Amino acid sequence: MLPEAPGLAELTADERIALLRWMGDTAFSALTAGQLKFGLCRSYAVGSPAAPAMAVVRGFGEPREPMAMGTDVQALWSLLARLPGWDCVNVEAGIGREVASVLEPRLELPSRIVSERIYSLGGEPRNFTRPEVRRLGAADLREVEGSDVLFRSFFVGHGSAARTLSDGVAAGSVSGGKLVSAITTSAWAGLHVDLGAATLPEARRRGLASAAAFLVCSDLRAAGLTPVWVAGEPNIASWRIPEKLGFRLVGRREYVVFDGLRPDGFRPR
Repeated sequence: MLPEAPGLAELTADERIALLRWMGDTAFSALTAGQLKFGLCRSYAVGSPAAPAMAVVRGFGEPREPMAMGTDVQALWSLLARLPGWDCVNVEAGIGREVASVLEPRLELPSRIVSERIYSLGGEPRNFTRPEVRRLGAADLREVEGSDVLFRSFFVGHGSAARTLSDGVAAGSVSGGKLVSAITTSAWAGLHVDLGAATLPEARRRGLASAAAFLVCSDLRAAGLTPVWVAGEPNIASWRIPEKLGFRLVGRREYVVFDGLRPDGFRPR
């Protein structure tokens, strides 16, 4: 469970929907929008959720990496100062340095900026297949639930692994009764669908993720949806997959990272 935020009111279900509408249906909001739609997060705002000065969304899968929507950096700190357990914040491209200049003196720690690439696919994916990669469905629930923890956050985009397998789209490779590589719809709120990807270290560089992504993207495009792929700039292996399949780079966001925070993250004073 996410730690509670003392003195900070969490958005209600109706307020989450208002925030979702304000964010819009874009490649930049796909992940956060899915979390808001299905209540898979804790969310906060400065001002009206329908037009906030700043909003922060903390997904249950990655609570240490809150997403900030908006550009009012002082408003962002007013929220982060009361949120325990984070060690970085994801912000709009271009404001990372300003965020760092506000947060560093308050935390008394240096930070670093890590860019992340955002891709979307508006056409058909380039064909890429592997015989050991297939679509995953409800019959694969036992293999998914028994697999490495690496996969767990990517299979809760619809509330649970069972619902992701039945209501979402997933593909991957199973070996020895466990997943070794998988791509899933990790967040789905509108036309733009965020994809989650994971491959065990020993199964990498075999094209498994690319083949799984091809199957998932083919199904999403057939349904008139736009797959979205997000990858940190240093993670070259990750962003090569969408480029291989024909995705287009549409922009970036930035992480402001504080490596010196305590092991359990920030704690309000």
